[in-house]
Amino acid sequence: MLKRLRYRLRHNSLDVIYSKRFIVPRIRNMAPIQITDSSIDYHVLVSRKDFGAMLWSVMSFYRVSSIKPKLFVHADPTVTRSQVSLLESCFPGVTLLPHERAAEMANNLLADYPLCRTARHRGLMARKFFDCLLFGSAEERILADSDVLFFQDPREITRQHEGMNTFLEDHWSSYLIPRSELQQRTGIEIPERINAGFGRLNIYFATLGDIESTIERLPELQNGQFGFDQLLLAILCTKSGLVRVGGEYRMLPRKEEEAILIHYTSVIRHKMYTDGIPFLAKRYGL
Repeated sequence: MLKRLRYRLRHNSLDVIYSKRFIVPRIRNMAPIQITDSSIDYHVLVSRKDFGAMLWSVMSFYRVSSIKPKLFVHADPTVTRSQVSLLESCFPGVTLLPHERAAEMANNLLADYPLCRTARHRGLMARKFFDCLLFGSAEERILADSDVLFFQDPREITRQHEGMNTFLEDHWSSYLIPRSELQQRTGIEIPERINAGFGRLNIYFATLGDIESTIERLPELQNGQFGFDQLLLAILCTKSGLVRVGGEYRMLPRKEEEAILIHYTSVIRHKMYTDGIPFLAKRYGL
């Protein structure tokens, strides 16, 4: 109970509230990023609550990255019309996939894969996973969470070649099932510390049939909730080729001026508003 109270106090501090009210909206003053056709796609899922953070996340990526992917934003039902208008003004040419439209299309595309379809319907992380695969035009895709900010070009991930799948190194292994048990049940020795918050994926890492059979083998995946994407990517990308990038990319708290990127996970999410976004606003003169 005390731990939960501390968490709420951190994430609703006066500094966080001030940042959300006065600093986050300054992104309106940044020059728009024109989105054009590209040989690589960038996919991010967003809700109304995280919309401002998502805009800063994507803008910070395009400002420092040496590649300019086609942008796909997957909106949940809470996203408002005014937020959509702001997105389109910040990123002309963005492809927006509203919740209802994406659900209808996904149900059709997953008609022959009932476990995949059910998992996507049940869980947010499953939707993130499947919609990155189902929608888009490029073989190579960037899969990103809305709570990642970029301070230097993440080229060690975005410029991975030869169809390799590349993801952040976490500071611990966080899978739904212990690695030793996973090896016994799947016959695959997956690497430690894979984090699906940001990475580059070749869509041929697995077929929908592979995904369906993996979900069938591991019933823990069937609710599609937290950890779904991370576990499936670790299992299936290991079979097709997986690179884990650590070092300056490793998910540990650090100073923004020293980082390539920072993934502001739930424990440090407040720092995205008190440190990360204010740092970028100052960097870009906003």
